[in-house]
Amino acid sequence: MKRVDRGRQVREVVGILLFALGLFLLLALISYDPRDLAVLRTDLTSPQPVVNLVGRAGALASELLLFTLGAGALLLPLISLFYALRLFFEA
Repeated sequence: MKRVDRGRQVREVVGILLFALGLFLLLALISYDPRDLAVLRTDLTSPQPVVNLVGRAGALASELLLFTLGAGALLLPLISLFYALRLFFEA
């Protein structure tokens, strides 16, 4: 019977979650549009669509990250993706 390595399974799951987070943040930051801020400040029934590729959540995340970290916010998804791949493919 094959023995299951729980530590490896946990690393793979964390790697997949970090990869998804990194991809979400990368898409949100790349598709940032300052006009989305006006949409976020209005009610949810606003007829103006959100331009961000990942919707309202991406518009909010990109606005918060760019406001707090500036251009350095682009490092977060890159670090997340790198660490995710490292965890997932770790021997």
